[in-house]
Amino acid sequence: MFFKKFLVPFLFIIWALAHWIMISYGTQFVPLHSFYASADEQSPILGVMHVLEERSVFAMRGHESVYYGPVFSVIAAPAVILDAAYAYFAGYVKSASDYRVWFSFNWGSVLFLERWVSVIVGFVGLLYTWRLFNLAVINPDRKKWVAWLGVALIATNFYYFLYSGWLRHWIFVTVFLIMQIYHLIQIKERDRKSDWIWMGALSFLGFGIAYVTLILQIMWLPVLIVWLRKKDYSKIKSFVFYLALLTLSSILCVFWNPTPYLRYAGLSKTAGLQFHLWSQPSLYYYLKILVFNQPFLSFAFLLAAVFVAILQRQYKIYWVRSIGLAGLAHLLFFSANVHSEPRYIMPATMAAILLTVGLLAQWKVGDVWKKLFAATVILLGLEIAWQTANISLWSYAAVKGPEDKPLIAWLNSLPPDKKVLVDAWHFLGAAHDKKIIKEYSDTRFEGKGLSNMLTYFSQTDPPAWTPAINNIVYMYGDKVTGNHKKSEFDYFAHYYGEPLTTNFFEERLTRLWFMSDLRQWYSVTDLKTGLELEQGSLLRK
Repeated sequence: MFFKKFLVPFLFIIWALAHWIMISYGTQFVPLHSFYASADEQSPILGVMHVLEERSVFAMRGHESVYYGPVFSVIAAPAVILDAAYAYFAGYVKSASDYRVWFSFNWGSVLFLERWVSVIVGFVGLLYTWRLFNLAVINPDRKKWVAWLGVALIATNFYYFLYSGWLRHWIFVTVFLIMQIYHLIQIKERDRKSDWIWMGALSFLGFGIAYVTLILQIMWLPVLIVWLRKKDYSKIKSFVFYLALLTLSSILCVFWNPTPYLRYAGLSKTAGLQFHLWSQPSLYYYLKILVFNQPFLSFAFLLAAVFVAILQRQYKIYWVRSIGLAGLAHLLFFSANVHSEPRYIMPATMAAILLTVGLLAQWKVGDVWKKLFAATVILLGLEIAWQTANISLWSYAAVKGPEDKPLIAWLNSLPPDKKVLVDAWHFLGAAHDKKIIKEYSDTRFEGKGLSNMLTYFSQTDPPAWTPAINNIVYMYGDKVTGNHKKSEFDYFAHYYGEPLTTNFFEERLTRLWFMSDLRQWYSVTDLKTGLELEQGSLLRK
């Protein structure tokens, strides 16, 4: 009894500790013009800031920087309020205008709190996976190892694990998919009002974060077919009511902040979804992600699909079709989009895991099938080991912090009279003297179309509580920003290699095993002597 009572809190502590590196990654006095995981993490937080600044829930409208649905900003709001309270009681701020400075020059503080939301949501997804695989309709023999296997496969999946530590919408979409599949099955099996309420709430929250939740509603189709065949009009009536509420709630989200939805429809200033009907190999791109980054899962899925779903005719089961349709619809939808990224495949990957483990629980193991059954289980075990190894390698690289931290520390240690020319693809993750930002902005944008953020930083002195870089000048392309000449500088810092948080490693996990690109991010040359500085003091080992 004691063990069961404290098992979930104990597992959450393990889950949180495993994500600590990610939660704290790049959050130490990082200004808003810099980011390490992705600018996507800024979007929902900026929505909250617009609401607080203008004191209106509609304040996020029309801001291209808020490109996720309004519900995402609501989810982000408690962490912003908590961060403001911390900054106030710690003596950093005394007013709303002070908090704007705090947020602008130390947005990593609120980001640290926001990432806990994703950690919690990711853990909720694991709890629902456990509940899903303990349902009698999926696991008729109630084999505990089946549920543990499903949880382990999802918990150790590289993408699920990684995005459970970032404030990115994909973990919400993926977890809501798992939760909706569970409640869909419960509606079919027991038809309780609470499950309908859960389905409605999850659909509203999902669309309020990202439109993709609507695509996944195709999971209802097999259940509707069963009800139509049985002429179960009371349940069909309930579904029509659910569909009406989903439509109204979706309209509410679009009315609340139309910008994200217009953007995806290609009707805003920024590019939206562009479809090419597979004239470019996006489907091939995602299948490569599935096969090469999740090789053992792919083979196990193939075995389960052929020998259970087809030969043992388990494809007729409604939940098999529901999960399969949701995963397939998601895969094909994004395969038809011009823009492709590894994380877009997450819901389809989770559907593949759920199907594989679910079919494994349905496997009628006879003398002919024993070896194939054992091979499938072994493959899934190898998948867990493979994904755990990739997570460990990524964490090993990430534990040392963002790649530019050694360079920032070196810049801050230089005498004031030393000047450095920096060739980088974005601003370093530290406060800058406003002159540096202005010179870069004037060169890049030529005084036109300058964002509000860069305008702010080019006119605002860094606060006393954050160390600021003041001895560098950036290059933009092959141009030295401002009116500077290369002969003015003592050192030249040049970016090369791949940052840890780019798609480079997510597209092919085997790259994590050859981490020379992770260990070296900048080379520094003494322009007076032409010699490269000793790398041990600057570059990662």
